[in-house]
Amino acid sequence: PTSPLTASAYHELGQICWYQRKREEARRALLRAYELEAMKDAFNLLTILEIHNLAMDTFLKEVRKINRKPLQDFFPIVDNTLSRVRKELPRDGNAAVYFKAAAELYAWGARYDEGKPLFEEAIELLGIETSVDCTNLIKECRTMVAFCERNLAGMQDSPLVLDLDEADDGTAKKAVPKIEEVDEDDDDDEEEEPVIEDVTPSAPAVPEDTLGAVLGRVPASIRASGQLV
Repeated sequence: PTSPLTASAYHELGQICWYQRKREEARRALLRAYELEAMKDAFNLLTILEIHNLAMDTFLKEVRKINRKPLQDFFPIVDNTLSRVRKELPRDGNAAVYFKAAAELYAWGARYDEGKPLFEEAIELLGIETSVDCTNLIKECRTMVAFCERNLAGMQDSPLVLDLDEADDGTAKKAVPKIEEVDEDDDDDEEEEPVIEDVTPSAPAVPEDTLGAVLGRVPASIRASGQLV
């Protein structure tokens, strides 16, 4: 089905498959949900971010080896979503949250030339956001800009397949901060929007020290994005 009306069905299917830890099935359903959600006339960025977050979980959560290449399947959909965000939504903190999320996906998928300017665009918008303190988000974006620059300059070679067992140096494990769904506002009268805040993962995903050792300690890249009120 190509109707955008089926987006929620694919989203729910992806959630169920991931709950059952059917990783590939969940990924396929979420890829389709992402594509269809981005086609809707009523464009909901929060729903897009929810799908994005869950899709990233299927790559990064509960794994000992990360294959970054399949993330490239999401590139055309993210390209399209970015185009709609730029054309149809205000250039504010909400847009910055999505730019950061998309840039992180590009960086994980080794599309550094696209990720770097997106991080820089997110930095610009977060820098003028006054409703919340965006200092940490800006710092994370700058760290990722440096990571992309090193790869583009040939100063760092980050493999597309990360074997975390081989990279394990025996240090204490910490969960990688990641793009994760945030709680909705408790006030039912307010329209739900993305909000900028720090999000702590509820369960360990990928060891931060291990992943950092493989990628040059830079991308703790699946950082908290969050929502803006």
